[in-house]
Amino acid sequence: AVKTSIDMGAKLIVILSDSGKMANYVAKFRPGVSAMMLSPNLVACRQASGLLLGMHTIQVDSLDRGEELIEETMYELLSCKMMEKGEPIIIISGRAGSLKERLLISYVKEGKSHGRFVKGGGYFFNRGLLLSFGTF
Repeated sequence: AVKTSIDMGAKLIVILSDSGKMANYVAKFRPGVSAMMLSPNLVACRQASGLLLGMHTIQVDSLDRGEELIEETMYELLSCKMMEKGEPIIIISGRAGSLKERLLISYVKEGKSHGRFVKGGGYFFNRGLLLSFGTF
C-alpha cells in the first residue's frame, strides 16, 4: 500500500482493520502520506492514535458494508475540505469486514453520510483535527 501510494501520488491511505495489525504494517514503512484507520475496536483506535506515527483513527460501528464506509469517508474528507474531488486515495483491508484482504485505488468523489462513524467519541472523530498532523 505504501509503494502504491508513492507510485500513484495518493494523499491518503485508508485502512479498514479490526485489530489494528494492518495499520501497524503500514506505519512500519513510514509512508510519506497520511494514513487513516477505520475500526470498530476502541482499544485498537486508541493504540493506533497514540503509538503509530502519522496514523489517524476513526471508530466505526462495524466493518461490514465496506463500500458504505468508503463512501462516508469520502463525504467527510470533502466536507472538511481536506481533499478535493479526483485526488487518488489507497484503501486496504485486512481479513475482517466485507472487503477481505484487498487493496483498492480510488479517487475522491461525492459521497454521503450513512451514520457509520461513531461521533460520540470526540477524540476519534473531530472534523477540525481530521488529517491535521500533516505528513511524516
